Amino acid sequence: MERNDAQGMVSPGALKNTVIGSLMCGGSSGGPWLINFGLPPTLTGTSPGSASTTNAVIGVTSWGATDNDVKRAGASPLLPTNLPVLKDTACAEYGEACQ
Repeated sequence: MERNDAQGMVSPGALKNTVIGSLMCGGSSGGPWLINFGLPPTLTGTSPGSASTTNAVIGVTSWGATDNDVKRAGASPLLPTNLPVLKDTACAEYGEACQ
């Protein structure tokens, strides 16, 4: 497992994918993107972000840049509108995994 800490931005030009700077390359596709990774911090007047859940998967690596000068990776968002479709499709194909 490799860890990449980066602030993401939603790119309107990349189908609203989240884009981060990353040196990861081929083989990282499908890897989970987590927020609030690890043990919950002790907060001192700060916020853990828009989601306070720890170790929450919010996307998976979908693509990486082919330009060797610009190191970045992107993830399609896991949203209430697309995640159920993904789960339902996978369960229709591999129902025993969804029991």
